[in-house]
Parts: sequence; C-alpha cells; structure tokens
Amino acid sequence: MQAQIRNRALADATDSAKVVSRLGILPLLTPGDISHGLTPGRLDEIDQQLRTNLLGREVAAVRVWAPGERIVYANQRDLIGRTFQGNDELEEALGGHAVSEIFDPSKAAGADPTIGLYHRFGGLFEVYVPLVFGSDTAPAGAFELYLPYRPIETVIAHDTRNVYELIGLGLLLLWLILMPIAYRTARRMRDQTAKLTDLLSRERETVQGLREIDRMKSDFVSMASHELRTPLTSILGFVKTLQQPAHGGDAELREEFLGRMERQSDRLLRLVDQLLQAARLQTEGADPKIVSIDFTELVREVGGTVEDRRIQLIADLPKDLSRLWTDRTMVEYILTNLLGNAAKYSRPGGRVTIGARNSFGNFRFWVQDEGPGIEPDQLGRLFEPFWQADTSLTREVGGVGLGLYIVKQFTLALRGDVVVESKVGEGTRFTVLLPNVRTLPSLGLKGKGRSGPVQERESVGAGTSS
Repeated sequence: MQAQIRNRALADATDSAKVVSRLGILPLLTPGDISHGLTPGRLDEIDQQLRTNLLGREVAAVRVWAPGERIVYANQRDLIGRTFQGNDELEEALGGHAVSEIFDPSKAAGADPTIGLYHRFGGLFEVYVPLVFGSDTAPAGAFELYLPYRPIETVIAHDTRNVYELIGLGLLLLWLILMPIAYRTARRMRDQTAKLTDLLSRERETVQGLREIDRMKSDFVSMASHELRTPLTSILGFVKTLQQPAHGGDAELREEFLGRMERQSDRLLRLVDQLLQAARLQTEGADPKIVSIDFTELVREVGGTVEDRRIQLIADLPKDLSRLWTDRTMVEYILTNLLGNAAKYSRPGGRVTIGARNSFGNFRFWVQDEGPGIEPDQLGRLFEPFWQADTSLTREVGGVGLGLYIVKQFTLALRGDVVVESKVGEGTRFTVLLPNVRTLPSLGLKGKGRSGPVQERESVGAGTSS
C-alpha cells in the first residue's frame, strides 16, 4: 500500500512537470531557440520569466536540452552551452517519452553540478519532458525539471499515515457493528457482509466512472483548444503576411491567402457549430420539423461543399427514389458529417459513395469510404461524445469527437437508426434508416430518442435496392 501511495505521489509530480512544460516553457521558446541557441537578450528575457514565475522553493532547477545532449538554457547559467553524454533518461525524452526518477548522487559523476542542488534541497526528483512545437511529431528538444524531494516525501508520509488511521478506524467501527450481529445470528452477519461488499463494489465503480469523466474532460479541453487554435493561428499568419508592404500589391498572393483564410474560417465555424449543437442537444434536445425533401438534390448540395477534392465522390441514387418526409436540416447535418468524416479518412484518389434506397416504407441512405477502417473493439464507442480512436494532439486528422455523436442523436430524434460496418484496411460504411412518414410519433422526452428506432425486414447494411 505504501508503495502505491508513493507511486501515486511521484506520478502527480510528473504530471505537474508536464503541465509546466506545456504552459510555462513551450510558450517562451521557439524551435529556433533550441536549434540555434539563445541570444543574450532572449536568454535574459526567458531567465527573468522563469525566475519570476517558476523557480523557488517548489522548483530547484530548470534545464532545456537540444538534440546532442547540449544545454540551451539552465538557471545555473554556467551550464549553458555545455554537453553531457550518457544520460539515458534524457535520450528517452529526446525520443518523445516523458520519464522521471529520484536523483541518485551515487550514480552521478563527481563533477556533476546537480550534486550541489541535491545537498542544498536534501534530495531531488527529476523529470524529463519532450518539447514538441505545434503539429510537429518529433521533439525539438527536452525540458528537465528538478523538484525538491522533501515535500514529495512529506506528502507520501502524510497520505500513508492517513490511510492507516482510516483503516484502523474503519476496522474498529466494523468490529463494533458486526460483533453484536455475529452473536445474534451468523446468517444476518453474512447478509450484512454481502451488502457491504456490494456497496464497496458500487463505490469503486462510481469512482472509476468519475475518473473516466475527468479524463474525458481533460482530453476534450486539450483537443478543443488545439483544434480551435490551429485555424486561428493560420488565419492570423496570413493576415500578418498580407499586412506587410512587400506583399500588399501582389494580387495573386492576396487571392490565394484570402482563399486559405476562408477555408480555415469555415473549419473554425464547423468546430464551433459542433460544440453549439452538442450543447443544445444536451439541454434542449431536438425537435424535428417534418417537410418533403428531394434527397438527390440534397446530395448534390452537400457534395458540392466537400473541401477535399482529392477524393472521387460517387452517387448511387436510383431514378425512382421517392421523396423523403423528414427534417431537412437534421438530414443535411447527418449527411454533411458522414461525408466529411469519410473524406477526412480517405486516401488520395479514394472513392466515397453516397447511396440511397426506398426500403419497405422507410428510407435508407449510406456513406461508404475506402479508408483505413475501424478496429472491431472501437466500433461500440464511435457515437460517444468527445471520443476518438486517437486522442493525441499529433493525430493525422482533426476534430473534437462530436460529429458522430450529433449524427446519432439526430437520427434517434427522427425515430431512425444508424449502423456502422467496417473492415480494417478496406473502409467503413455508415447506414442511416429513417421512417418515411409525414408525422412522427411522440418521442416522450423531447429529442432524446427514448422510443425505439424503426425496424425493416432486410439487413440495414446490405446496400441492395428494394
């Protein structure tokens, strides 16, 4: 138990170092600072920032390393520019992995400047974090943080003492409660023990659920911040370039940049729209407004908005396709999200097919791509809000994990169903089945899709005409 408490405290310290790296170090540096070294002015600026906001009792030392194990910055300024070989943890950090350990002076060379810090603070905990800028995949360098180990050791001792005290108090209370019951009847004691075990199991499940929610929240905040910042940064870069006198008279360059700014603005607008749609679904639900729509015409409109012109968009729509009675806005949103998702995961030159069929009084349409496919164990979570197979900020495709969630909620609001079929390496197919009627039965809770979806007498994913 003590080992678990100790590992948890050290993990918390490591996570804190990662936050310091992301929020306190990366904004101060550029890749050029690491590759070419800091000018005296930049060195003084960064040194002032770190000494004001970071260095002190809670942080013993800070070092920034460039590839080749060369120190670019250190609060011990006589170390700047020096190279130290044979640091395995640093090599791992430069390779993209955060590592940490308790500093062991017996393993350090006699001239290691860290030994002085070790004696000064009475022990050190060192953390190495990769420094990755923007959308880069490889670290430009590494950030090394030395934390005094005594405060961490104090937290471990305090938590250990509290745990043992709580265990002792719990055992005493349990004995006082269970002993009279044991004297009265053994069966009652067994029943009570079973109840306590069940309650403990539920409590653990609740705690695990809360931790998962907290993790999802943190992942979402990171992803949303990254996804919103990327188009904003791009737009700002184009604006600053166009403001330069050297480029003001270049009509061709201005036209190109304005086009890119428009595309990035559209991307930003879609992200904001997804966030607003998800929030509205959570608070207000969805209230369908049934009208008659020409699905073929809707496909032409939505297909014309696809940004990725590298794909081949194929329409599999029979001439006798009936008009669809449904909510046009919701179906347009469903189709736009499924088509955008397919285009995003398709390889250059790949085909994306939009098909539809009349289906025994219902209406079925699908979007199929030739992308990488989805692992079978991930299919069940595709429609969860904020969930993505790859949650890292370096993933190849963007998004905050709301598109398919909104697709599912709108489909349920229309009393329909959506099914996904996928083969790894071959592609993915999303099929939507909707009732083709002028009025929808009451859904009970507005827009929440509590009533069951429509049923049909053939396989939803078959893709054959009726």
